[in-house]
Amino acid sequence: MAISTGFIILSVVGVILVVAIAFGIKILMNRNKIKIILENYNFKPGDKIKGKILVKSNYTQMNSLNVGISCYLVQRSYNGRNGSSSKRRKLFDFEKPLKTGGGLTKGTEIPFELDIPKDVMVKIENSVAKAAMGVLSALSGQRRRYDWYVETRIDKGGLDVRNWQKIVVN
Repeated sequence: MAISTGFIILSVVGVILVVAIAFGIKILMNRNKIKIILENYNFKPGDKIKGKILVKSNYTQMNSLNVGISCYLVQRSYNGRNGSSSKRRKLFDFEKPLKTGGGLTKGTEIPFELDIPKDVMVKIENSVAKAAMGVLSALSGQRRRYDWYVETRIDKGGLDVRNWQKIVVN
């Protein structure tokens, strides 16, 4: 009895889909193992971000615990009858280690401070201009926004534990 090619292809696609879903669930579960607590969520260039990282699981071995800030340009294009599409591009990224080596215990709170550079918006606007997305993108039906995040990451080898908190910088 021969197995059809269609059945084999469908089986392979099914296995890939199950693995992708399991990987996505693992990432979401890891996100809840550390928490970012900020004193404020609205900032201007030159401000200092103050907060703490709350560890919600035990980690006996890790390479580092890092915290940083990132800015993404999110562009949405409207194509009439074809609907819309979005593009996301990282424009700014800064990360620093809070702790290296050793482990972390559940309930540990680690304070941090991050400085938002005074000239960060100039750098970002220059980056956007270099990519030719200024006036031309507005005329072509594109809208853009900047999404800012405080991000934390436990580098433990293999799949990192990450979390992020959206902030406003203007």
